[in-house]
Amino acid sequence: MIIVVLAMLVLAKLILYGFLKAITINDYISDECWYVTSSTNILRRVFHAHVCSCFENYCYYTIILHQNCTVNAMKTKLVEVLSAKAVIVKEYSKLNGIAVKIVQNTPLDYMLAYFKGCIADVYPGILPDSENVNNYFNFEHPPLAKYIIGLSILLLGNQPLAWRLPSLLAGITTAVFAILLAYKIIVNATKEFRDIVRGLAVCAAALIFDPALTSMSSVAMIDIYVALFTIIAIYLLVRQRYLVSAVFVGLAGTAKLSGFFALIPVLALHLIGVLPAYVFASYMAVSLAVYLILNLPLIAYLGLNEWINQLLSALAWHTTSRPSGPPFTDPLGLVLGLKPFVLHYVNGHPLLVAYSNIFEGGASLTIALFIVILYVIGRRLKAQFDELLNLFICSLAWLGIVFGYVLTYIAGNHTLYSFYAVHFTPIAAAILGGFIGVLPIFVEKVHNIYSILRGIVRDTVFPLKSIKALTLYTLTLSWLLVAFIPPKACAYSTELGFIGVAACSAFSSKPIFTVFLLALASFALFCRLAKKLSISQVVFASLLYSLAVITGHGSGYDALAPAFFLGSFTTVDYLLLGLLAPSPLVLPYIVYAYNVNRVQKIDILAFIVASLLSTIITQTLLGSSNSLWSLLASISKAVIAIMLVSILRYNRTLALLAGAAIYTALDATFAPSFTAFAAVFSGNLLLAIFALIGFLEAGLHVYGGVHDIRLLQILAIMLGGILIGTSFTTRRARIQS
Repeated sequence: MIIVVLAMLVLAKLILYGFLKAITINDYISDECWYVTSSTNILRRVFHAHVCSCFENYCYYTIILHQNCTVNAMKTKLVEVLSAKAVIVKEYSKLNGIAVKIVQNTPLDYMLAYFKGCIADVYPGILPDSENVNNYFNFEHPPLAKYIIGLSILLLGNQPLAWRLPSLLAGITTAVFAILLAYKIIVNATKEFRDIVRGLAVCAAALIFDPALTSMSSVAMIDIYVALFTIIAIYLLVRQRYLVSAVFVGLAGTAKLSGFFALIPVLALHLIGVLPAYVFASYMAVSLAVYLILNLPLIAYLGLNEWINQLLSALAWHTTSRPSGPPFTDPLGLVLGLKPFVLHYVNGHPLLVAYSNIFEGGASLTIALFIVILYVIGRRLKAQFDELLNLFICSLAWLGIVFGYVLTYIAGNHTLYSFYAVHFTPIAAAILGGFIGVLPIFVEKVHNIYSILRGIVRDTVFPLKSIKALTLYTLTLSWLLVAFIPPKACAYSTELGFIGVAACSAFSSKPIFTVFLLALASFALFCRLAKKLSISQVVFASLLYSLAVITGHGSGYDALAPAFFLGSFTTVDYLLLGLLAPSPLVLPYIVYAYNVNRVQKIDILAFIVASLLSTIITQTLLGSSNSLWSLLASISKAVIAIMLVSILRYNRTLALLAGAAIYTALDATFAPSFTAFAAVFSGNLLLAIFALIGFLEAGLHVYGGVHDIRLLQILAIMLGGILIGTSFTTRRARIQS
């Protein structure tokens, strides 16, 4: 009863706010011109169906002429012969033809007889103004949504009500299944009536205030069908009806190729052991079989080779940016609705606008990430999490679909439109409602996990496998942040050392590959040093590294900084550190971190040689004309670094502050994470203040537009000198006392 009442509220919103607005427009809205036209052409060409375009006592046709006939001659003959029975309703600039309406009882053959030899095609309805649009099939997208629109046109005639009615029915059904999905999430964890009502009410509210669902349920576009089949597939997946769920994933993919993004969470469920291998293989096979079966009419019409060519063209089209036009966004903007897409204007005012609700998007992103991480950790710790399994599956589905759009963006399609969000906003509504419903159970599970983790940290060193997993998550998150900060091509090359420059040179148009390869190298080194890390130190490293990323200093060394102060280095480690080094001047920090009295000369030599080798390879890859001067500069820095290491044995504060000042003077900025970690692990307040100066300097440089930061550098060096002097004065006073 509750589900019925809430579904009726959502239905009222979709009809009153969206559909009744759209139905007043007796013309194409947004991309309807392509989908309605291609649906009608599939009916005519592929299925050889007769399409009716008659309503309100008139029939509407677009008459396309051969190139040897002119529109003006046809208009003259219409006026002379059929002025009482035919009226011109639209003329074209890109199409050699005209649109007419004729009295309904007038036989079409009677009219066409007057234009024998000129008629190339007669389209039942009014075409948009585009060249050869009467032969357009919209092969960029699979055919299922066009089958559905075409069936409605076949039953109701080629008119706006027939175009848009299936979308309204799809939107209503999508909302119903979202509420049912929220219900399944809640009742799997609790049977408390208050929890069920509270959760379903939140789900219904999210659906009611979802602009993407409202707008896309009102127009004849294909995205609402992807949303419909996807939400049904996830609902059936939660109910463990795997093969039927696979059928609906196949239907979603046959409506639009992005519908197959629902296979990403299914793959994830298999990888973590929820779905057996045979279930996953069957799921994939059924989904692809449904796609092929529904494409059989087009395969028969085009031939297999041409159909494959069209499919390959569609894949290329989906991974390529569109020309400039309507506002587009990126995956994060898609989730948060940052660039609303106006589907139609009336008198300069937007009538229908499609985008994700920012509160729904932000909340679902946070909840889904937290649920998935918590569930995975819970499984590793052998905690009972069966009550939250359905919420976990929905969260994984939402993240998987969004990740599909991230992959599309990385592949080269940077024109994501906000109405695409309707694909996952109904799942987001189900997650929000389900989360509110199971909140008491969720809090209990979090408490249990926390208790287990406290016991592990208190009793023993955190397990190495867990450390690696958490570190991998931290590095992945951090490097994604770096990747989405829009740098110039190879902007980080001088800071990242040999690996970064090599990757940047090979993939200069794809900065994501650069940071991925560097993250891989950093992670490999981190794993060698992770045995002595505790959970609190990893969390601290993550926070500090995020700060380094935000201020524009997200280099590989920042990710590795905590390991410098906790690891047991070998000569191999020093070689790796040298290759990754942004400058030889970081050597004093590494030596200080490990304990200056335990560092061997061979280790220092290995670091210096690797750092110089990195400089040589870097300059070679970049094709710099100043390679000799760069090498001499690196040698000079190496000499200074060795001198600082010598000073470090007698006065740590002087060596570290002098190193930071020299680093600032010679290399424009210094890596503040080094100083910050040195301050934390040594308890030295002077180093902490100097680290804050470094973060401020970097932040102003990146976000404040302050390109000439020499004044800040001079101030930093002066402050370093004052701090050193204060340190000496304090130390002398203590000795005297």
